[in-house]
Amino acid sequence: MLKLSKRKILIILAKRGLSIRRLSELTGIHAANLCQMLNRKSCRPITAGKIAAALGVGVEEIIEDE
Repeated sequence: MLKLSKRKILIILAKRGLSIRRLSELTGIHAANLCQMLNRKSCRPITAGKIAAALGVGVEEIIEDE
């Protein structure tokens, strides 16, 4: 599991003028599941890849720094 950075993702969404709902549409992940992942701050690597691709960034830009 990867630790998602909710803060980083929300900043990227804000910069691009996107909503969680739109991110849901771009990733094919149900909005409720996406919100749960952001609140839990964890997901599988493939899911992080889908989110990063939809945002147009590398996976390293949406995960917590260790």
